[in-house]
Amino acid sequence: MQDVHSHNLDRLVALANLRPQMESEFGKDWRFRERWDIVRVWNNESRYRQWQRSEAVSMYEAAADTRHGVLRWIRTYW
Repeated sequence: MQDVHSHNLDRLVALANLRPQMESEFGKDWRFRERWDIVRVWNNESRYRQWQRSEAVSMYEAAADTRHGVLRWIRTYW
């Protein structure tokens, strides 16, 4: 069960059996797909990386966007 402690978002979606819901959301909302592709690259080592301001803003917006963001989608299954 150690997999649930992963920072790999694609793996966590699979473990939660949310892949079909995610694929459905991709089909309905291309902006969500764009935001997912930005956020999914984050991993445990990312917190130690020096991010450019534009990258940090992009990551924040992709996660926090209230209409198309990743956190909005996650909260529907929380």
